[in-house]
Amino acid sequence: AYDNRIQDMLLVKNNTLFIRNPRQNATKPYNPPALNDKTKADVDMLLMGRGLHCEFGFEPINLNTGNFYLERVDVSIPDIDGDFAIARSYNSKAAGINSLFGRGWSFAFNEQLSSDEEGNLYYTRTDGAILKFTKDGDTYTAPAGYDLKLDVKTVDTKEGDFGGEEKEAYEVKEYHITDTDQQEKVFNFHGLLTSQTDEKGNKTSFDYNEHFQLSKVTSPTGLVYGLTYNEAGYIGAISIPNGSTLSYEYDTDGNLITYTDAMGVPTRYEYDDKGRMTAWYDGNGTKVIENVYDDENRVTQQTDAVGGVSTLSYSPGQTVTTDANGNQTTYTYDDQYRTTGITYPDGTSVSKTYDADNRLASETNELGHTTSYTYDENGNVLSETRFDGATKTSRYDEKNHLMSSTDFGGDTTHHEYDAKGNLTKTTLPDGTAISYTHDPQGRILSTTDALGAKTTFAYEGANLVTITNPLGGVSTLSYNAHNQVTGITNPRGGTTRFTYDAEGRKTSEVDADGVGRTHTFDPAGQVTGVTEGNGNTTTFTYDGLGRKISAS
Repeated sequence: AYDNRIQDMLLVKNNTLFIRNPRQNATKPYNPPALNDKTKADVDMLLMGRGLHCEFGFEPINLNTGNFYLERVDVSIPDIDGDFAIARSYNSKAAGINSLFGRGWSFAFNEQLSSDEEGNLYYTRTDGAILKFTKDGDTYTAPAGYDLKLDVKTVDTKEGDFGGEEKEAYEVKEYHITDTDQQEKVFNFHGLLTSQTDEKGNKTSFDYNEHFQLSKVTSPTGLVYGLTYNEAGYIGAISIPNGSTLSYEYDTDGNLITYTDAMGVPTRYEYDDKGRMTAWYDGNGTKVIENVYDDENRVTQQTDAVGGVSTLSYSPGQTVTTDANGNQTTYTYDDQYRTTGITYPDGTSVSKTYDADNRLASETNELGHTTSYTYDENGNVLSETRFDGATKTSRYDEKNHLMSSTDFGGDTTHHEYDAKGNLTKTTLPDGTAISYTHDPQGRILSTTDALGAKTTFAYEGANLVTITNPLGGVSTLSYNAHNQVTGITNPRGGTTRFTYDAEGRKTSEVDADGVGRTHTFDPAGQVTGVTEGNGNTTTFTYDGLGRKISAS
């Protein structure tokens, strides 16, 4: 179980799991702790990660469940379809999950599938939440409120030979999950994520080694991220396209204790004997938070970097929080842990209701004004009706693109799209229109405004390299290996140049007139100094919460 990163809730009789050949911990059998009814309900309601309809507060805690949920982005590099990030997240209530980053952590590129004896499929997401797709004949249904479609495709037929013993022939299947934005994720026969492709066709691919460990991630533009592992099977290092390396260290219990960034700056984590994170320290060595938990892995007390103490008290259907200043807020929730009401320290309150499809049906603010919502079958908002009866409506096509919207005043805006879902035209309420053309990757090639003025764009790889304005003036852009802009030359020939550190932070800028500005940072990434072209320097200091306390 250690080697296969098996989750406790799936270790039950007759479940089907995609087993990898164990290499590590061969003499250390894993016996999952018994799950109480409360923990089972938490798992069933998909409450790991950013729980749907839950409230989050402090640093950060799911105030409905008490789950401490920490999100970290280790590197983010511009790519063809936006920033490409190496991200991970931690759930204190995920003690049964032993992932590539150790106990309690989930990884953006380690999504996977498993199945139970009834053929239902379980989708483990980026944030650690687990969604059950219920099997009904040849179809699968996502949980209410999660607008995902799962299809199974047969890609091959294999002869039934296993370990030299002949078996019946079997079909090799792929599993395709598509969301409302038409992003498709493909999982192989072993339940491993092999690719994700957006509506425009931009594809990220995932390769695995002979031990079924993720070894390489290739971005849509071909940038490669390499992963290596330690002897225990955890990620030890990730190489990024600019040649830098991210490093990870673990204790003997499989807890991630140190992350070291591309500049050699460590972030540290501490845990109790149950694998729950009790503290973490930023690059300056500052203890950012300290957590205390109850027996159900809920945070009951959190101390911040300046010693402020916040407490949380739980009872059925209710959480009461008291912040470091003594302000008390009460959160109520239903049997699915969906927020139903919040009462603030000043006595005012808000409330929420939900429909049968687990979508927000109405919310009432502190003034008692209620706004209600209706949806189509894909979860798109069709109408929003205010307390005064005014209504805003929207209409969508079969691929969930917004076709038209009518605001509360009755003015309507229309949109048109091409076959790839690219916006080609927007017609405003006054009848004027803006039109767009796109390249095969979905990037804008031109925009034409209501007066016919046209701006064009050209690209190389992931990067925008020229912009031609309506008068014919051309601006050019240059980049480094991290796809960061290093120079912009305007139509008059003047160039502004930029430099960055290994963490991707802008360290200098020199404009077309030769006037420069430099930035310095502390190990936690906070700006500590700005030096202008005339030599004047402003320095900044911060408290433990990252708040600026001086500038001189």
